[in-house]
Amino acid sequence: GQAYIDLSFCSTSNILGHNIQTLQDAISGAYGSSPQCSGHIPQTPTYQKLIDKLNHVLPDGHIPGFITTHESLAMDMALKLAYLYWESHNEKQRSTHISLAHSYHGPSFGCLGLNASLPSFDAFRPTAPNCEHIPFPHTWLNDTQVDHKEQIAYERLATYLDKNASYVSALVIEPMLQSMGGMHLCRPSFLSKVIELVHSYGILIICDERFTALLRCGSLFGSNLLSISPDMMVLGSSLTNGCFSFGATSISKRLATSLNEHLNDPSFLDLHGHNVHHVSACAVVATLDHINTATMSEHVRQLYFVHEKRLRQLQQKLIIEKARFIGTVAAFDFVCERHNQLNQLTSWFQGACAQERILVQCRGQTVYIIPPLCLSVADLEKIYDVIDQIIASVPLQFITACP
Repeated sequence: GQAYIDLSFCSTSNILGHNIQTLQDAISGAYGSSPQCSGHIPQTPTYQKLIDKLNHVLPDGHIPGFITTHESLAMDMALKLAYLYWESHNEKQRSTHISLAHSYHGPSFGCLGLNASLPSFDAFRPTAPNCEHIPFPHTWLNDTQVDHKEQIAYERLATYLDKNASYVSALVIEPMLQSMGGMHLCRPSFLSKVIELVHSYGILIICDERFTALLRCGSLFGSNLLSISPDMMVLGSSLTNGCFSFGATSISKRLATSLNEHLNDPSFLDLHGHNVHHVSACAVVATLDHINTATMSEHVRQLYFVHEKRLRQLQQKLIIEKARFIGTVAAFDFVCERHNQLNQLTSWFQGACAQERILVQCRGQTVYIIPPLCLSVADLEKIYDVIDQIIASVPLQFITACP
């Protein structure tokens, strides 16, 4: 019977919020009204609405080339289409991808190489597709080393491309934010510079927008903040507000021209998972209907200002470091003098927040504060007030070394 504020990005409904009436009505009205469509999807009214909505929100020059039941399939399809693009240009040697270290692009086999810089994927490195990992210059408030970190990463990329560009298929990035990797953040200016360099070699750009889409970075897509539009974008279940599994691969019209043979082949699409359930399609349409970019962009901007103001204050506390934020997303790290008690500290903090009916997520030493779009600016201010009070009451065992 109690109301909770859910700030956990891994929970369902974190984009819009829980129990959005228009979305619930669309879902309940969809059950039992239509079977699953697959292969060459019939032009049902719901499917056509889905395509129309995607066409409306996608960047200029992009089409929703592949629709599927899971975002991992959409990520795999982007990699497959990159290979097929180069095959159509008689450059089959382009079998290597470039990604940023510690990024995560999904659990599928095709993404093992992209994830290979994460320890959990060590066992699969011998079988993972080729991938070169460039350092990710993670940054935060008052980071005095960010220019140096960016220079190292850029020079590492430039050196690699100078020798190996003709073997590279695509650069695959999470624009701005590495969500699963600890909500690490880089500057848009750095990422734009990276993309401009890669683009100068003709290498494809794939943006993994499964987390960053729908205003999380302050713009409709994270890649909107970059100087060059990607060749492909991968979208995921955030488009259903996390209610149902969904994936889509958008493709620039330039690429689509070279890939027409495959994109217009029902057998090819069917074999690679081109299908969508009627209920998922209805959820996507309702979610995109709910997002009015003009009004919500201003709301996101106000949430951003709250993050900025309160995190600057929060970082003054000795127990807090590396505060960072972009759009609706904020994070900070705990400093624990007794390193063997870091997990106990974050568990204590989560429990203290839950007692105040605030659900936050912690990974390692990092705390995420990610409000859904339904949260008011005043409520976000109150959340920071509560967090201030909780941090002021941290037991001394976590912040001082005991004899």
